[in-house]
Amino acid sequence: MPICDFKRAHFSKSPLKSEYINGLRATYGHCATKDLGTYLGFKVHLIISQQGLPLTFVVSNADVDDRDVLPFMIADFLNTIIIGDKGYISEPLRQELYDDYGISLLTQKRSNQKDTNTRYIRKTINRLRKRVEVTNNQLDDQFNLSKVRARSHWGFLTRVCDKFAGFTLGAFLNLTIGRPMLALKDLAFA
Repeated sequence: MPICDFKRAHFSKSPLKSEYINGLRATYGHCATKDLGTYLGFKVHLIISQQGLPLTFVVSNADVDDRDVLPFMIADFLNTIIIGDKGYISEPLRQELYDDYGISLLTQKRSNQKDTNTRYIRKTINRLRKRVEVTNNQLDDQFNLSKVRARSHWGFLTRVCDKFAGFTLGAFLNLTIGRPMLALKDLAFA
């Protein structure tokens, strides 16, 4: 969630650059997957259900490693399986989650790593990762989650919560009227 581009970050006078009560502030981060490059802003960490519904999220500084946030997000998910992207590859983290919380962390392997997962597990991980990408794209495209138009931390966090609430409400409405749960784009015309 960039608040401004890298070339404008030095001149930005956004109050989001200053530290908030819980240590949240816009910092420099790098996103290789969305053509952002280096940006000034935040990261949203997300756990979704098998159906694609967001279960919990955390907003952190952009320079925070994904693996550092995961232990704070899993309090309600004991004895489950969590599928993560390549940013969560860490054998000590995987072992800690399993020993302390009973959580099995499955990740895609990097191209230079030996894949010890069975073919069925690899296909399942790829299918569920596509579901995660659909949810992320919907939050970004239809709810403009990556556009930060707030002047304070309180306003920023309120807007993020509102966007997740709107997503959840749309999925609930689709479910009650018998439509596919994630068909949110044309919900107003259904």
